[in-house]
Amino acid sequence: MIVSRVVREDLTEHWSWFDSAPPRGAYSSEPEHGVSGSRFGPRTVMARLFRRFRTLQWRLTLSYTLVTVGVVLVVELAFLVISDYVLFRSDVLSTAIANNLAAIASDSAPYLAQTKPDHAKLATWLVAEERSQELALQRPPFADHMNPGPRAVLAIVNDAGQIIAASNEEIAPPGTSALTRLSPAAMAVVGAARARVPSPASLTARESGGQIVAAAPVRGPGGQNLGVLVFAPDWPTSQGAFLAQFVGGFLGSIILFTLTFGAIGTCFGFLMSRWLIRRLRVLTVATDAWSRGDLSVIARDSGDDELGQLARRLNGMAEQLQGLLQARQELAIVEERQRIARDLHDAVKQQIFATAMQIGAARALLDRDPAAAGPRLAEAERLAGLAQQELNGLIQELRPAALTNQNLAPALRSLVQDWSRRTGIAATLRIEGARASPLIVEQAFFRIAQEALANVARHSGARTVDLLLSRTENHLTLSIVDDGHGFDVTGVHGKGLGLSSMGERVAALDGTLRVESTPTGTRIEATVATPEDPTSNGLASSRREGDITITP
Repeated sequence: MIVSRVVREDLTEHWSWFDSAPPRGAYSSEPEHGVSGSRFGPRTVMARLFRRFRTLQWRLTLSYTLVTVGVVLVVELAFLVISDYVLFRSDVLSTAIANNLAAIASDSAPYLAQTKPDHAKLATWLVAEERSQELALQRPPFADHMNPGPRAVLAIVNDAGQIIAASNEEIAPPGTSALTRLSPAAMAVVGAARARVPSPASLTARESGGQIVAAAPVRGPGGQNLGVLVFAPDWPTSQGAFLAQFVGGFLGSIILFTLTFGAIGTCFGFLMSRWLIRRLRVLTVATDAWSRGDLSVIARDSGDDELGQLARRLNGMAEQLQGLLQARQELAIVEERQRIARDLHDAVKQQIFATAMQIGAARALLDRDPAAAGPRLAEAERLAGLAQQELNGLIQELRPAALTNQNLAPALRSLVQDWSRRTGIAATLRIEGARASPLIVEQAFFRIAQEALANVARHSGARTVDLLLSRTENHLTLSIVDDGHGFDVTGVHGKGLGLSSMGERVAALDGTLRVESTPTGTRIEATVATPEDPTSNGLASSRREGDITITP
């Protein structure tokens, strides 16, 4: 039973500065104990700093910070642009002031309808209306600390063009000509009000600096003109003064506002990226274990988002791969059992049966012809020795840790040496090429070599065997040539499992197996198309292997 190990989300992580710092000397060519090359030298500290900011966590954190600061600056700039547009470029504010002025114009009619208007009461009413802030829109909160423009004035001008009363008599003294006290823009709206312009929005104008002036006609009960109510508020001030005061007054608060939200964005980005990196590290640890062949590791992520779905799919893939590997292991065990059964049947069983026959014949001859029993016993002894030799070979093959810690080349070298020593047949092994191959291919070629050498020892009567393992960029080829008496290739089907087993192994890898046999020898060649194995761990040599000749 396989016991699964779980990679938890709460893995112990090393977030401290020096835990993630590079090894000493990794970023500096200075001596370890030098001023600039020490662990706390400026170059090393800068290298650690830049290395940390190259990680995904800090990149995400910085992106959060930059986005937050950028958004805050854009909002502040947009607020300034909108304020400038509303106050100085659009008619929203001036139209609202004109409407308010038109609404209170009728309240001054009773004062002007009198034969002798009471100028003192009229001035009191103008001051009260101007200070009530019902005419102009209330200042925005951010503008309370700004210096206003010229003092506001609310005045009444009669049809003769004289100022009757004003809320600010210093600017517009009563009895004086409006032409000498009011601006040209104010006189323009006064003229428009006398001409009975129907729309209040048409009774507004702006001074050269951007200040608003508005007028509204005062009508009597019969619709006659009693005068014109003209208003010049102290807000907004001129456009240049507004921009200068806005930037000057808010620069410090803008910087503080930006830094505050930038710090908040940095903290939020750090926490979010740390949470994300921890989840990614769970997947990284699991995939590292899978790459080492440990498919029992589980990446546990309980989230319902994309990372959680990815973790569950990867776990399912690892589980399927583990089941596939178990199935292959069981299949390999079955194949190995079948091969051992075939070898025991074809060689050891036959030799033991022949030994038993010789011993039985010798026992029958002991009483009547003891001399004739001697050769029978000698033959039985020889057959027993052959059976022992076959069993020794099987025992050696049963423990091929051959490909556990090495690749195909040294495994074949050990196999050929042991086989030649047991059988007394001279063998030559040549290896060409240095590219590593997938383990499943190397295992199949190792078994093919075992089958072929076993057949040579049992059936061929050969004196020498040549093996060639050649690797090219896309193919791996193993050829085995002996100088035995050969056999009929077309007549062996169904009589033994050796060639059919070799053919099945090669076919499973989409390769080809060629068998050529003549009375002077046999050639078996297996070829499989295979790319370089990225998990070979460098077991293949980077040079051409030398020829190996084994002579017993």
